Amino acid sequence: MIKEQPVEATTTEENSSNFFSQVAKILTENWQQLLRGAGITLLISIIGTIVGLVIGLAIGVFRTAPQSENQFIYVIQNIVGWILNIYIEIFRGTPMIVQSMVIYYGTAQAFGINLDRTLAAIFIVSINTGAYMTEIVRGGILAVDKGQFEAATALGMTHNQTMRKIVLPQVVRNILPATGNEFVINIKDTSVLNVISVVELYFSGNTVATQTYQYFQTFTIIAVIYFVLTFTVTRILRYIEKRMDMDTYTTGANQMQTEDLK
Repeated sequence: MIKEQPVEATTTEENSSNFFSQVAKILTENWQQLLRGAGITLLISIIGTIVGLVIGLAIGVFRTAPQSENQFIYVIQNIVGWILNIYIEIFRGTPMIVQSMVIYYGTAQAFGINLDRTLAAIFIVSINTGAYMTEIVRGGILAVDKGQFEAATALGMTHNQTMRKIVLPQVVRNILPATGNEFVINIKDTSVLNVISVVELYFSGNTVATQTYQYFQTFTIIAVIYFVLTFTVTRILRYIEKRMDMDTYTTGANQMQTEDLK
């Protein structure tokens, strides 16, 4: 009598071929759903980062503005500054997944407002990014040499003119690496938006894995897609940084001198 059933021997090559064939099958059958999820992820990340940058620039400029001599405006500045500090501390001190639950479900229960999931996701990412970009912009403004502010004042320029024509162009270049880092973080952090059923990349991948029961294969594909997105964005931003670092004035002067010599 045979006590144990014989086990079919499987080699590493067979397991590997099975894995890649399963991955290929998942891609073949679900590539449209995964592509749509990746598109939603990029849409939310791009709009959220741009809006967050605008929020950060606006608040950063306001927080570094000199106090008004007018008593009424001075009080208004302090009240607005206090409100902005609360906003920054709350959104920097709480996880985005909690913010998503409070904003999406909280507005529906408290005020009866049913938000579109994608619009709610863009709003959540934007205000979350804005809280972080505010401190980044403030640091970029404070990094500009004070002598430039003094020179602008000596030329009769107002604070708004100084910011717009002298400071902000330098700030945008200085904060570009940090802005790119926020963009990459947003691409990955959109995965938490699945709690409000936003059909982004993670949600699409989880749906496919639930249907096929092949979680390892499916999330390997999702991981590769996330890596491709973040790696591509990083390379594009580094290229932009190099282009902005080029000294066009010096280059142009050198070209003119070379033409004169010829």
